[in-house]
Amino acid sequence: MLPAGFTEKMERLPGLDAAAFFRALDGVAVRGLRINFAKCDALPAPSPFSLREIAYVRGGYILKNPDLSVGQTPEHHAGMIYMQDPGAMCPAAAVDIKEGWMVADLCAAPGGKTSQLSAAVGDSGAVLSNEYVGKRAKILVGNVERLGLRNVAVTSLDTSELANMYPGFFDLVTVDAPCSGEGMFRKCEDAVSDWSENNVRECAKRQAVILDAAAKMVKSGGLLLYSTCTYSPEEDEMTVSAFTERYPEFSIIPVKEEIRRVTAPGIRLPGVTTENIEECRRFYPYLTPGEGQFLCLMRKDEDGGKVGAVIKDTSLSPKGDAARAVEAFIRENFVHGVTLPVKCAGDILFIPPSGLPLPGKGLMSRGVIIG
Repeated sequence: MLPAGFTEKMERLPGLDAAAFFRALDGVAVRGLRINFAKCDALPAPSPFSLREIAYVRGGYILKNPDLSVGQTPEHHAGMIYMQDPGAMCPAAAVDIKEGWMVADLCAAPGGKTSQLSAAVGDSGAVLSNEYVGKRAKILVGNVERLGLRNVAVTSLDTSELANMYPGFFDLVTVDAPCSGEGMFRKCEDAVSDWSENNVRECAKRQAVILDAAAKMVKSGGLLLYSTCTYSPEEDEMTVSAFTERYPEFSIIPVKEEIRRVTAPGIRLPGVTTENIEECRRFYPYLTPGEGQFLCLMRKDEDGGKVGAVIKDTSLSPKGDAARAVEAFIRENFVHGVTLPVKCAGDILFIPPSGLPLPGKGLMSRGVIIG
């Protein structure tokens, strides 16, 4: 049974077809699947999957045989696919990401959005994928390794520490913030039992702290993508409005048209003064198959504040004979004359993400580990 406070709030929510919404919550949750382009361009035939394409996400599908044990398939173990809710695919798909961008994913576990960002920026770009909770960070590392994301480094640090390390550095910073999880009620009983008005307020406070750190990491002219899996205006439009009041150099901009077509606009409520709040997007299960999601894309002004000194890469030790031998082996046998920089971290040899300085603390994964 849904919490009474949640039901009452949703019945009053402007723009929501409450009857259709609650009917959708009584239905069966769909399962989403996305092809991992780091491993393949398409699934090989024959395939155990019966799929329906998701129009707004390249390589995204709804799994039509929901009883399939996906985790036992060779495609899963080989990292060719990633199971991800269709709504959760929306935020990263909402941005026109360019190859070569530097991107930070600040609340990254279990890694679905990181893998989307990794594919979009390509080998000339890089993704710093951060998860503060150590146990979840280990799950993130496991998925990054299984998916073969060679342009990703994983950290487990407080976002305030990252803000000090990378001031004004990133083209795009994503914050898929910890939230009250109202959008997961259909598929997660714990989200229902854990819900309370107080938890909503506490989540909003935590989101504000993370956004404060994220704002400092975005370069002038760069983008900040905020998302949650909740319907709560306190954590969505009201959090965005309060953020833009604190940081007027950020303004809300439209997301890609493919996402606009399958979502509802943001809601203007009393106290929400931000311009273009309607450009935020709400993913409702009665409009589009999937679970709940909120997203907001913001741009930082070109003169949006001073840029501090980015950390020097303190994770490295002097390159020895082993690293030079591996570089020569790769050059001669794998990449047709292109030299990949093999780095050393203690006794570990690795190929780091291009152009991303790595911190000397909190680093859990650093690109491709060679040995």
